Amino acid sequence: TGVRAMVLSFVQPGAVVHRADARGGAPRAQVNAVAVAPDSQRFATCGQDNRIKVWRGSVLFLGGGPQDAGNGSNQRNPSAPALTPGREPLLCSMALEHAAQCLAWSPDGTFLASGDVESLVKLWTLQTDRSARGSLDSEAALNVEHWRTVVIFRGHMMDVTGLAWAPDSGMVASSSIDNTVRVWSVAEEYRGRQHATVETEMRAVLRGHSGWVKDVAWDPVGRYLASVSDDRSVRIWRISNWHEVAKITEPFKLSKETTNRRQLDWSPDGSYLCVSHAFDEPRHVACVIERNRWLEWDGSVRLVGHQAPVSLCKFSPTLYKRDGSEASPPGSLVAIACDRSTLTVWSPGVQRPVLVCHAVFREQILDMEWSADGRYLVLCSMDGHVASIDCTSFATHPVIGTPLCASELSNLLRDKFGETGLMDSDGGLVETPLQLQLEARHAAPSGGSDDTALSEAREQITARADAPKQLKLQDQLVQAQEETFTATGKRRIRPLSVSHGSAAAPSVNVLQPRRKVAALADVEGVSGMSETRDKHPGMGGSAGGQNSESQQREDILAKRMGP
Repeated sequence: TGVRAMVLSFVQPGAVVHRADARGGAPRAQVNAVAVAPDSQRFATCGQDNRIKVWRGSVLFLGGGPQDAGNGSNQRNPSAPALTPGREPLLCSMALEHAAQCLAWSPDGTFLASGDVESLVKLWTLQTDRSARGSLDSEAALNVEHWRTVVIFRGHMMDVTGLAWAPDSGMVASSSIDNTVRVWSVAEEYRGRQHATVETEMRAVLRGHSGWVKDVAWDPVGRYLASVSDDRSVRIWRISNWHEVAKITEPFKLSKETTNRRQLDWSPDGSYLCVSHAFDEPRHVACVIERNRWLEWDGSVRLVGHQAPVSLCKFSPTLYKRDGSEASPPGSLVAIACDRSTLTVWSPGVQRPVLVCHAVFREQILDMEWSADGRYLVLCSMDGHVASIDCTSFATHPVIGTPLCASELSNLLRDKFGETGLMDSDGGLVETPLQLQLEARHAAPSGGSDDTALSEAREQITARADAPKQLKLQDQLVQAQEETFTATGKRRIRPLSVSHGSAAAPSVNVLQPRRKVAALADVEGVSGMSETRDKHPGMGGSAGGQNSESQQREDILAKRMGP
């Protein structure tokens, strides 16, 4: 950027490899995906050799993982499995019948999820029973740790392409080229299992895409799920009822219809969604869309500069506060990669990328992921290599700022969205301080009428949003009347009916603008407005018996006024 030079370490260990067969001299096999454990003590890869491999984090991360206590324990997350002591880079190699295409660690570090070309989603856990380590697989016989499948989710009809965990590790979502997104419940009993079961019952099946769904991302706040498809659209789904909130198409209308990879990712505070394979003529771009402003393409951010389609994008899980700028909110870094193996890293408010890496690998980058502390960016490629970039020096760069710790990020989310547990709260209200306060009251045990309070909140939010429209309606209602004079010269004002369903009603419908506003609100996820509109006759929808009563009053007034 011309502000300050940074020294970054690029590590590409030769020991991290998938081979086309078990022979040592066999060529490298393509590495399809990479996933970093939340404590960074392990990372996993899957390749075209039909294997999933779990590696020691110190192979890629200089100085070990950020939470390495020296004895293999995880002080921040006690439920995560402890690292087996030793120096062997490969901890476990698991043979599969078919190649896995995507991997994802659960946020609590207990499960490793995989999705394969045979439409299966599998959950793996570290086994502590040494008697279960026997295997006929020659490569698995050298395993230091034993990871085993504890549940197989069966429901997709074709290849699984993407995985995303809920923030509380209680659900996992999967995308597939069968044009669906499926959500699976992860039961507590799966932890510590010594055997595998097949589960076919799903929490939800999200249909709507007309093309292969290539990736899925879970909102870190727990309210939304986002999916991207080859039908050139991104869809936002509300978790509370699994309904579609928005369909975003404008940034992708001119993008390639079929791609090897499409990816999307949320910022760590849930404020932005970055999506690959956007096109702003004549350039390939990645677009960053603001939360709850899904359809405002003119206001979104384009990350411009790549000469080939942008296939990957990942937000750093760390937020940075720029020194000396207390007024500006913290921002996160986002890494994007194109089909030509060029990688760029962007910082909010900076017109140019803070990092540009050309020809990272000889062939295309297929996947990338940040470590949980944002210090390392891990990449894998079609040519069979895995590498990491040490981004520790970003923390001292004046353009980027100082990283926030985990507690500061939690406080920021709490201040912005209220207490945790938003996934179980009513998704029909706008995310405002008023809503969040009343949700907290609703969650707290008390003897008050919390349902009434929430109902009042909906009415207050709806009233605030509708106030300008109601003023316009009053002006229109004044104009929607007929003035006549009797034979004696007396002035008569005859009101016109504003009912919707009556055959005798006039053609003027003064409530049409209100109905249009409600429809726009639904797209933005404000179903509370449509609920209020449906409960009140004359606010859109069917008016039922209200129309006959309006007609009766009109007939009575007509008789009184005479010819």
